[in-house]
Amino acid sequence: MITPENLTQHEIIGLKMKVAASKNKALVGLEGKVIGETQSMITLETKKGEVSVQKDICTLEFLIGEQKVQVNGAALKARPQERIKKR
Repeated sequence: MITPENLTQHEIIGLKMKVAASKNKALVGLEGKVIGETQSMITLETKKGEVSVQKDICTLEFLIGEQKVQVNGAALKARPQERIKKR
């Protein structure tokens, strides 16, 4: 089960996400559903189409149930299959 404490060790595809802060100001406020992930990028499905977000320059806000959880994107910077194994 995904909790705020173990979010960085779980699959994030399918979660709703918002860019809370970013070095690239054009990304701030961008929100959608996570549809893909690589070592350094997250792909979101937004109302305007697919957008890729660089993990290490952003603070990301995920919605888990009714709870919003902020994560430094650098904490997610790893290949998804390797990050999940770090439990």
